[in-house]
Amino acid sequence: MSDPQIQALIAQVQANTAQIEAESSARTVADEVLAKRIGSLETSLTGDIQSANYVPGVSGWKLNQGGDFEINSCTLGSATNAPERQMVSVEVASWSKYDLPKNAANLLQFM
Repeated sequence: MSDPQIQALIAQVQANTAQIEAESSARTVADEVLAKRIGSLETSLTGDIQSANYVPGVSGWKLNQGGDFEINSCTLGSATNAPERQMVSVEVASWSKYDLPKNAANLLQFM
């Protein structure tokens, strides 16, 4: 390489280094600002949060301080708060098992 080419390469490396340092400094400042915003948000959230269209058991969502989360009519939360298991019966078909082929009767019995 000739001397002008080496000088151009050195100048390019120096420019890239300066740009990297500037971006690193800006990222550090942005991280600090974000940490302050998150900290202030955490201290300002003292109660439950919910959507504007929240109607209990009907629509919207709500997150309470206990960690329970309700979406429309479904509440998600700790397993310790779950009710006892209940047997649920679902009618899948209303044919007599004698009217069905053998494999269908076995499937119906399984369901």
